[in-house]
Amino acid sequence: RESAEMLRKFLMTCFLVFLQGEGPSQLATGSIITFVFLLLNLSLRPYCTDGLNNLQTFSLVAQFATLFCGILIGYTQKSNSDSIGNTDAGDKTNASVMGSTIVIINSATLMWPLVRKLLTGKVEEYLKHGKWFLLLPLQFWNAFCGGNTRAAAAR
Repeated sequence: RESAEMLRKFLMTCFLVFLQGEGPSQLATGSIITFVFLLLNLSLRPYCTDGLNNLQTFSLVAQFATLFCGILIGYTQKSNSDSIGNTDAGDKTNASVMGSTIVIINSATLMWPLVRKLLTGKVEEYLKHGKWFLLLPLQFWNAFCGGNTRAAAAR
């Protein structure tokens, strides 16, 4: 499990940086690597819970979509720069639509665990952990500054 994930990370970082040139070929190779590992994840389901397998699948789909959008942005910029008399307004619109798509896809990946808890009705777990996290500064204040007890004694 971990070795396959480490191989994917190695291929996406070292292999792409040192062995591939810059530009569309690097994005295409990254997309192929991501897609192969997405298929492996879907077929092998390597993690111990369905939630972890689904999160990994969701994140690999987001990574593939991000790389694919990068390829599309590069292609539209190249095709627009090759055409004569074309303005940059359409190119900027296409780039902003693709950029917004990338932000939405990656934000959805971050929100997936919360959405999954909401759909399964286990949101109380998140609320319990969230309450503890939000009350942490107050606990530090009480522990190190004495909280209300020291303030009342000082008056």
